[in-house]
Amino acid sequence: MPTAQSTATAVPHVNEVPFEAKDDRLSYMIGSLVDGFESSLLRHMPGGPYRDFYLWSLSYDNPRREAYLLLVGLVQFAKMTQILLDGLVDDSDWEALIERSIAMNAYLVYETVSDNLAIGLRTLLPTDRTFQLRKNLVYAFNNAMLKRLNGDRRPAAALLEVVQPGAHRVSSYEHSLSRAKHIDLVRTYLGQYPNLSYRELEYSTWPMLVANIEACLDMMRSIRTFRGAAIVQDGLVKRYQAVNKLLKAGDMTLSQLANIGTYSILVMPTLAYYIVVLTEIIRPQPRIAELIDNGSLSEALYDAALLLRLLNDLGTDLCMLSNEGQARLLERLRDWHVSHPQAEDMTFDLLLVVDSEASLLTRLHKDVMFGEFNVSLYGLSDATSMLDAVTTFGRNIKYFSQLYTHHYAHLLEKLEVIDAHLHDSTVSKLILRFVKFHEKMYATSFHSNDGDYAV
Repeated sequence: MPTAQSTATAVPHVNEVPFEAKDDRLSYMIGSLVDGFESSLLRHMPGGPYRDFYLWSLSYDNPRREAYLLLVGLVQFAKMTQILLDGLVDDSDWEALIERSIAMNAYLVYETVSDNLAIGLRTLLPTDRTFQLRKNLVYAFNNAMLKRLNGDRRPAAALLEVVQPGAHRVSSYEHSLSRAKHIDLVRTYLGQYPNLSYRELEYSTWPMLVANIEACLDMMRSIRTFRGAAIVQDGLVKRYQAVNKLLKAGDMTLSQLANIGTYSILVMPTLAYYIVVLTEIIRPQPRIAELIDNGSLSEALYDAALLLRLLNDLGTDLCMLSNEGQARLLERLRDWHVSHPQAEDMTFDLLLVVDSEASLLTRLHKDVMFGEFNVSLYGLSDATSMLDAVTTFGRNIKYFSQLYTHHYAHLLEKLEVIDAHLHDSTVSKLILRFVKFHEKMYATSFHSNDGDYAV
């Protein structure tokens, strides 16, 4: 069985090669993030079989290492960071920029794993024996994170101690979007270390939750002395509060749903973090302080986050579908249900819609399959008939596509104001690139490597 130390030293460090000698900036960034994530595991995750497994997975002892780096999002987050930040700083500042990106991206990798706990909590399925247990665990995790963000100095392990026994009854992979790939990786590991048990690796949610909280606080400590840290902090607090609200929310208007959904994702704190790095650390711009204080920056970040929420849920094509296109889609749905009178639940029957709609409905298919929150599906389960469900769905996509158009225009207006105030387009380029990046990604099937990693 590998120890933390032996596994760590077995990982070849890509970053031992000088930055100037690297032709491939993405490879350098991936190597930096892998090294940084390994360091985070050693500092933040409680020691034990699960940490050893994680460290092995990052090492070249793992014959599936490249697939693993994709599986947990390390490659995708590095690629996203490169696309977002390329050209926004001089080449001489790239090393510092990459170094600053590690804390945020390591935290986002942990979040991706922790988010799997909430998959399937939208609807209680008869086969889901851990529904209430996972729901309690997500609440406990969110509340522990909020306590730490609000100044509680107790370590995450102490705050989560009460849920540790229950956490050991929850699979780390059962509700993952890539369960089979995780299981194959564990089996590969056990082939090298047969004295370990499969169960102690699959049922190891608790160490990941502990590391997630500590990594978040580590990221906040890295910028705590800067003005924009307040926006990052506020975005994080609202994120965990919003997730709790979604788990227990009753009836809401579509406007309320969009607002809570916007805060439940990590767009605002992620973008705010990089704005701090760009405008207060690497190339200080004193005029950013006024945009922070008067709320202009927060307004632009909210618009971007709302656009991302809608792109994540509806998909790019559905967000931008014309009124005529919406009408044709609804007519096809009505026709399908008329010809399939045995259908009982439209949210699941969306999976069976004709192949011509596969790309248009790819985001909905994913969320129906995995029981995830999706604003466009709100209210369908309360419909009194299949045709009523189609009408509700039509109302939803009309409202949210109009909301997308409105907030896109508003974002562009705010970015012009920010450019004029700063006499610089760095901030607006970053925000707009973020939206464009996800527009492209969410036009792709979620089955692809680049089709589903979001903040």
